[in-house]
Amino acid sequence: MEADRPKRTLRVLILEDSEDDALLMVRELQRAGYEVAFERVDTPQFFSAELALERWDIVLADYHLPYFSGYEALELWKKSASTAPLIFVSGVMTPEVAVGAIREGAHDYINKNHLGLLVPAIERELGAAEERRRARAALQSTGEELNAKIRKQAQELEGLNEALAAEVARHEQTRAMVRRYLECRALLRGAAERAAAGLDLPDLARSVVGIFERALPDSVGTVRLFEGGGIGESTAYASTLETKWRDPMWETAERALAGQAAGSNSPVAINKLEDEPDNPCRAFFHAEGLVSYFAAPLSARGKLLGRVSLYTRRAHDFSREEIELLAALAEQAALAIDDSQRRSQ
Repeated sequence: MEADRPKRTLRVLILEDSEDDALLMVRELQRAGYEVAFERVDTPQFFSAELALERWDIVLADYHLPYFSGYEALELWKKSASTAPLIFVSGVMTPEVAVGAIREGAHDYINKNHLGLLVPAIERELGAAEERRRARAALQSTGEELNAKIRKQAQELEGLNEALAAEVARHEQTRAMVRRYLECRALLRGAAERAAAGLDLPDLARSVVGIFERALPDSVGTVRLFEGGGIGESTAYASTLETKWRDPMWETAERALAGQAAGSNSPVAINKLEDEPDNPCRAFFHAEGLVSYFAAPLSARGKLLGRVSLYTRRAHDFSREEIELLAALAEQAALAIDDSQRRSQ
């Protein structure tokens, strides 16, 4: 039965200077089964203030008011961006004015003498408002999904750009490394030719150290030549501060680090000296400001002549290609040193 149906609450803002006319509209809604919560205002200030609360389902407005016109009321409603539909309910409003108001944004016009049309008009506009709300929600949801996809694609693109930049940087580093290798190989060839022309072994060894320091930027190095073909005794040569490199502490440290290079005829690369657990001279290297290490054996014609060692003053990650190129330079340097030793005998 009608009496058993739950009443639907309708929140109505009424712009009307006549309290009796406002109550007539409220009774019409109540007869249709609505529980009406309403507020009547009749000035622009109160009308704007109530619209700002955004709590209304529908706005019913008279077009002729003592303090301002229906057109001004329509402008205030549009300025508020209220989602509640506005319906003009007026006793004196020509069809031309009504059409003009609807063109300007009003949702409908009801004559006060035909309030029986009010409820159908309100329900039609409430249904349309709900459709608009759903459309906005769907659009917002679609927009959020689209934005999420755009953000994801942007992140993926950023990752690809970073990977590409890293690959380009690695490629440039490799090209620079190969250029240094070719330059140093030519320098070693020149050093061997000078040794054949009379350059003595110590000066050749110092030249070799200087060439290797060019091959590995920001590095300092030594060449240690073993005496009598063994690895027990050695003579150190360096491009700078040679007396310091001959200090027994350096020999002890290099024995610990480069034993693999000397004993197994293979290069050794250590990216961080301080991380080496078996390094007894970590404090010594830290005090000297040496961070990374490379060593390669100097072997020629089946004989171990010594080793070349390089230290960097900045952290350096040795790549497989770089280790192979430095080891190839060590093989070329060993041939030049072996030839020099043979000529001096």
